[in-house]
Amino acid sequence: MTTIVFEENMQLEKTHFKSVEEFQLYLMKIRQKAALSAAHKKILDFRIEEARRNPDNFITPEALRSSLNKK
Repeated sequence: MTTIVFEENMQLEKTHFKSVEEFQLYLMKIRQKAALSAAHKKILDFRIEEARRNPDNFITPEALRSSLNKK
């Protein structure tokens, strides 16, 4: 068994996982619940405004998914 130590206090409610993948999914869920920082919000607001001003420079999420599925 390997012990991994994080210096960041992550407040984990669950501490036993069947696999690394399960642990990764758990961490992703925790991060999704966290509020956006002011810096992240500023970046997202900028990108949304840029997409509104120049809609031809962007593709929709559906178009992206479609292009990935074709390959």
